[in-house]
Amino acid sequence: MLYLFAFLSLLVPLSQCSPPIEVTYLTQTSTSDVLLQTTVTRTSTTTIVPSKPPIVAWSQPTSLPNLGSFGVVNYADGKQNLAIVTGIPASASALPTSITTPTSLLSSDHASSTSLKSNNTSTHTALPSQGAPPTWSNTSAVLQLFYPSGSINPGSKPVGGADFYALPPPLSSKIKNASTVTLSYSVFFPIDFDWVLAGKLPGLYGGHQGCSGGDDASDCFSTRMMWRQDGAGELYLYAPRDLQDPSLCKTPPQSVCSSTYGLSIGRGSFHFTRGAWTHVSQTITLNTPGIPNGRFTISINGVQILSSNKVLYRDDPNATEGKANNDAAVWSDTLYRSPLVESYPIRLEVPPASNENSGLLGSVVAILGLDLDPPSSSSSSSPSSSPSSSKPTHTTSKSKPSSTSKTPSTPTPKVPITFSGLFFSTFFGGHESEYATPKDQYTWFKDFAISIDA
Repeated sequence: MLYLFAFLSLLVPLSQCSPPIEVTYLTQTSTSDVLLQTTVTRTSTTTIVPSKPPIVAWSQPTSLPNLGSFGVVNYADGKQNLAIVTGIPASASALPTSITTPTSLLSSDHASSTSLKSNNTSTHTALPSQGAPPTWSNTSAVLQLFYPSGSINPGSKPVGGADFYALPPPLSSKIKNASTVTLSYSVFFPIDFDWVLAGKLPGLYGGHQGCSGGDDASDCFSTRMMWRQDGAGELYLYAPRDLQDPSLCKTPPQSVCSSTYGLSIGRGSFHFTRGAWTHVSQTITLNTPGIPNGRFTISINGVQILSSNKVLYRDDPNATEGKANNDAAVWSDTLYRSPLVESYPIRLEVPPASNENSGLLGSVVAILGLDLDPPSSSSSSSPSSSPSSSKPTHTTSKSKPSSTSKTPSTPTPKVPITFSGLFFSTFFGGHESEYATPKDQYTWFKDFAISIDA
């Protein structure tokens, strides 16, 4: 016990003498970067640039007592087959709408008998393959076209459908300066419509009328539409055939340019519809004369279906005229330079019959009116040096024609063809009998509109 006390007594002073001990506590701090994931939503803003308003536009009025608003300039054929009506037969439609019996607004031979009976037993309802069909109200006036049984092209009897050329009055002062024109309309084929092989539908035209039926389209163009078997649609173009860019006749899905008639462009690219309206729009931009840089755009029910920017609607008439004149000048100059007739003018008159022109050579000289007698070296030449017996009884001056007579006159520059207006054309055909409709049939048209866009 005593020893323990002594030991503790020694420790106390020792603790008092020792320096203080500093104790440092190390705290480890962990720093971590926390990345916050941010979701960035990209908002795509599309600026819709409004299309340039047309220079002038016309549309078919809702009230249509006659065709006066169309500005018909020539009713080519089928006037008896057209009637203006309100409403179409309920049996013609595949859509569940209340369609009344049509009321004729324009009298015709057939307007009073427009009741259609459907022979189509199929339950399939044909709907437009592109876009939405136009809306329909029986309060709107429509053009009703009649195709009697056996009718075919307008040159055959009986005449089916109708053809007329029109230029609505609001467009008349602007159409000749237009470079881009849009035509649109709606067409209705009844549910039991028999397409047969083909038929024509309206389009635009330029130059002269009658740019159809095999015209070579050297100074005109037309842009009608066509239906083919099963309602296959196409652009049916009349334009200078041999001057087109090869790509035009390769327009898919099928184009046929070997016919002596129009160019079938984009055949089957869309289909017309039975029992519903189909809206057709075509925008045509003329080419620079002689250069295949014209355009067309075809839209069906608001959806663009066909287009091309390599079309030649019109040739350069001055280039064509100049070539013809040059060819004529070369031909004429060649005659003057011919060794047979050098220095001797051509006489157009035929000398009267004479014994002096007997014989083969005399007959040829008389027919051609050529003076084959070479000029005498002197006015005092002896008769023996000039075989007058072979000359016609009347002569003309044998002086060499002046150089000015060989130069063709400069032709007056011609103006290239331009737009002329609407070519309303609809009939079955083709020209052969197999294109003819086997029964009486009808179609209806409405919503005609034409705008001059540039």
